Amino acid sequence: MLSLEISSLGSACGKNPFESRNKTIFTQLCKEQKNKYKNLMFLNGIVLLSDKISKDQKFKDIYNHYKNSAKSTEDFSNIERKVVETFKKEEPNEPVENLVKVMRNDLRKDCGKNNENGIIKRKSYKKGNNKLWTYKSERGWELKGFHDASQEETVIEVKTRMSINNVRKNEYDLYQLFGYLFVMQKTKGKIVQMFNNEIFDSDIMTTKEYGMVDITLEPFKSKYKIFMREVNAFFEDVVFYSERTYDLWNVFDKSLCPIASYDRDGIYFNIKPGFEKIIKLII
Repeated sequence: MLSLEISSLGSACGKNPFESRNKTIFTQLCKEQKNKYKNLMFLNGIVLLSDKISKDQKFKDIYNHYKNSAKSTEDFSNIERKVVETFKKEEPNEPVENLVKVMRNDLRKDCGKNNENGIIKRKSYKKGNNKLWTYKSERGWELKGFHDASQEETVIEVKTRMSINNVRKNEYDLYQLFGYLFVMQKTKGKIVQMFNNEIFDSDIMTTKEYGMVDITLEPFKSKYKIFMREVNAFFEDVVFYSERTYDLWNVFDKSLCPIASYDRDGIYFNIKPGFEKIIKLII
């Protein structure tokens, strides 16, 4: 069965400028036809065979000692410095440029995770992430995910922003919230944002916030109907391409390849940021 994480609905429906719809289609195809697309990625130089032994995991293990201290963007440079210094003591000749790029992505994600519990506690929400919500379609596809929190019958989606300019209404965040409303069979939800300890949780729509999202009322009623059509269209496209060979260059830029290397111990390393999920699918 085709299975999509609710967090990927924005990209699946073409609403996420940072993650293309083509790439999300490709992840579904990799789940269904792993060996086919793994071989094609090697044949086309998208993944490169290497004689080198990866040091990525050693770097990752060092970072893991510090990741829980990432509570705001002000912590990032200090954590980065400590991780690089520790790694260089053990591997003085190992390049760290790509490792640092990956770590910066991880810092943003971990900062969000670290702040989530604090926001839930401050706002007295009921913590989620205790149940995997799923919906299985009669058409043969599935949506699944863990919601952040709830407040009575309102589903809460928590977002930690990395700058004040990122406190805004993102359509891909709205689609993620729509996904939780759909699988949980709820009608109301809210996107709560936080930047450097300031929480944005208006119940009224503003220039930066959607406010209370009620899919029984306009303007969200119409947006939700469009959302459902686009979700069905996404899976219809996946089924269409599953019977063919998907053009890899819809996903990968030749000038940026390889996106990863494969060492003689069978480990993928030097993975470029943004392609971690695809590499995990072909392991």
